[in-house]
Amino acid sequence: MGKNCLTGRLPALGAFVLFLSAVVVSCSADTVLYNDGVWIVNGIDQADSNLNHIAVSVNDAPLGSFTELTVLYSFAGAFPLVYSMQADGALSPAVPPTGVLGGAFHLTGYWDCFAGQQPEVRIISLNIQPNTKNFKYLRFNGALSNGTSLQATDLTMKLYIPDNSSVRMDVSYTLYAMSNICVDQSRQQTGEGFQVARIASNYISDEIMDNDGMNVKGFLGPNCGCCGCNWSKGYICANFVDETGYLLPYFAWMANSQLLMLHALPGPQNTPALSIGIKKPGRSQCGAQGYTVFTTDPSEDNVDLWINWGKANSQYSPGQKVQKIKLNLVGELPQAVSCDLVVP
Repeated sequence: MGKNCLTGRLPALGAFVLFLSAVVVSCSADTVLYNDGVWIVNGIDQADSNLNHIAVSVNDAPLGSFTELTVLYSFAGAFPLVYSMQADGALSPAVPPTGVLGGAFHLTGYWDCFAGQQPEVRIISLNIQPNTKNFKYLRFNGALSNGTSLQATDLTMKLYIPDNSSVRMDVSYTLYAMSNICVDQSRQQTGEGFQVARIASNYISDEIMDNDGMNVKGFLGPNCGCCGCNWSKGYICANFVDETGYLLPYFAWMANSQLLMLHALPGPQNTPALSIGIKKPGRSQCGAQGYTVFTTDPSEDNVDLWINWGKANSQYSPGQKVQKIKLNLVGELPQAVSCDLVVP
């Protein structure tokens, strides 16, 4: 990440201040794209033609393309970093004032019947919408694509700082097929064929990690009596280990709308716990699973958790609507949670 020239204290900016393309201010590797005195958005462009870029505008005025956007928020007289949006698709929150970036959210991807795992959709264009009446959130609209088979032109994002313990991004978009899509049904059986959203992070040991476990409310198993059986619900937890394999012994259908990647203790860094809240598709159509890969590299994202849409169609034609997606992506301070079932 480029050095940020605006993370320190700034003079009072008073009323709304907006830097458009005619007065873009550069500092080192960062370009100030937007500043309203409460929110600041910087653009970072790594000079590598092989990297993806996000085309950025403010109030529909184009400002250029960048490999990363960083968002800062006015907090106790300073402007700490609260979000990073990478052109490769990673969305990473940091909880102010002392939080740091850790794991990242990724949007929709799927496994194709013939071509295997497909790229996830990523932000290809983003318009910052000035809001001088309500500084509690920062609003964006734009477009997503995986470059081959999925796209959405109605992306909306709202970034909130509801309190000093969490950062929340509400995301909404409608996916359409760009080409023929065949969802791998064998991957659907293992709960990974159509991943609505994913969390990626690192775990090597309790001393070297960004996150350390997962938590999801699911169906624990049947309770049977004289008159039949019913399925009990409870919170399922899995502690991360640095080895290769699925986190859960089964694909867990969701009994509520949240999948949580834990960070139970503040150390070794104050990286956030991360959660996906799913609104569309409905949680009754979705389940959770995860996968870890052995690594000795602390910079490698070797842990993935995801919500899988188990009721996706097996095929979609070009131009066909695939699904409306609505998500809440939340970063929270490290916290412990209760569990009804802990799996190895």
